[in-house]
Amino acid sequence: MGRCKGGQVIHKWKASIESRENAYIYTLPSDLEGMPLSLLEAMSYGNCCLVSDIPECAEVVEDKALIFKKSDVEDLREKLQEACDHPEMVMKMKNQAADFICEKYNWDEVVKETMKLYRRK
Repeated sequence: MGRCKGGQVIHKWKASIESRENAYIYTLPSDLEGMPLSLLEAMSYGNCCLVSDIPECAEVVEDKALIFKKSDVEDLREKLQEACDHPEMVMKMKNQAADFICEKYNWDEVVKETMKLYRRK
């Protein structure tokens, strides 16, 4: 953040949220990930997502996103072109993304399951 004043930081934060909310497609071309929190966040904003086929991404999105072959620039280009050529497909994915991801990674359920682990003897 450097020497940004508080208002500038907040303005940049709001702009970041707006860019995620208004994105046509969110792309995560990773070769290696843990749990991709940025992907969960992007889907929770109702974004159509395009991710590499690594298990950490593919298992999160299931069939609710576009998936390309890891490290395959041509496949990535083709999937991006497909998204540009088929806005109805993108809108369908956008419309289902938030409900899907918020149900799959429901915070209340995560807490409940975590507490079960702590209470086991």
